[in-house]
Amino acid sequence: MEIWDILSGDSVKQKISIPFRAKKETNDDSEKGEKLLQNLIFTNPDLFPVKDCSGESGNWIPLAQEVSLKEGRLDILATDSAANIYILECKLNDNKDGKTIRSQIDNYASGFWNEIETHGIDSFWESLCDKIQRKSKQNLEKILEDQGEDSKEIMNSMKKNLEEHKIILVFVVDRITSNLRTIINWWNTRIDPKHDYPSFALEVNQYGENGELPSTYITQLFPYDHTEIITKGEKKKRERGTLKKWKEQVRKNSELNETDKEKIFEFQEELDILIGKEDDSYLDFGTGQTIRLMPKFSKYVERSPIGIKSNGTLKFQFGLIRSPEGDPSYAIAEKKFREKIIEIESLKHVNKILDTKKHKLPEEPGVEPEIWLPHKKKILDILEEVFITE
Repeated sequence: MEIWDILSGDSVKQKISIPFRAKKETNDDSEKGEKLLQNLIFTNPDLFPVKDCSGESGNWIPLAQEVSLKEGRLDILATDSAANIYILECKLNDNKDGKTIRSQIDNYASGFWNEIETHGIDSFWESLCDKIQRKSKQNLEKILEDQGEDSKEIMNSMKKNLEEHKIILVFVVDRITSNLRTIINWWNTRIDPKHDYPSFALEVNQYGENGELPSTYITQLFPYDHTEIITKGEKKKRERGTLKKWKEQVRKNSELNETDKEKIFEFQEELDILIGKEDDSYLDFGTGQTIRLMPKFSKYVERSPIGIKSNGTLKFQFGLIRSPEGDPSYAIAEKKFREKIIEIESLKHVNKILDTKKHKLPEEPGVEPEIWLPHKKKILDILEEVFITE
């Protein structure tokens, strides 16, 4: 496959596919090429289509490589902003052991299941956290905090997902074969709706000018997204959150005092009045373990600009609101929303660039209730101005 970059005038530069393993290498060196593919995904999390795999927004967060289990070494263990659990197995198409990719990833998932059933979730969780720290040279809490995430909330939800055996399986390959598509289709059709082991194939290809060092990466996912899996056969969607359940989680949250809880509920009621001004606006609560209240405005119903978590943290979902492809109005609204929010002195920091190579701007900066609640009226005014009036 060839890719051409159109430059100024009539000049173009040709980009040619670069294999992960040189043709002169024998299959005995398969680990070398597969390690390149594995490192590419691990060190470039933006390449991973997190929303399409999980149905949730936010960051994809690789945690550790080569995690040792009784069943073998798991290539990549990861999570995301919604605390989904991912097991990734990387395999090149010309590997003679390629047919084992399904059994390998199944072994890892079943190994998790067996350890949890045998020793209990607390013992397994402690062991898993220890493995992550030994492989990544930092603990799970630090990894999550470095991504700008609420580590306590995500860790609690990760543990809950593991206990309920909710794990996403991903085959990372350089070519999605017809056989792999058949296997994945068969697997996803027979998922037990009581558990959740959706499977995907992520194809990754790299290109460079004149076939030299890679400068462009092209990925494609099969199936296309989480919804496609859910709709196969008669499988049920993840249960969506409700206002009642969100309020229950807020009330039970020990991080919040009673005064802040009442103010958060006041904000929710005022937000409810605001969205009531439009027929097609509504409050959404997602499908995550920890419910997040998110207003959806009729002009921008595909995305929500904010989310209020059960611990009172207000998430400014800048990355989410600007993302729908083919509709520039979302990006325009996100820019106006960001500009008006940072006019509030106490909220200027939400525009701060994250101290990480993985993101140019904070996609979902969070603000504690003691900081944002004093400005709840102003935030409501900005939401109305940007997403309803304009």
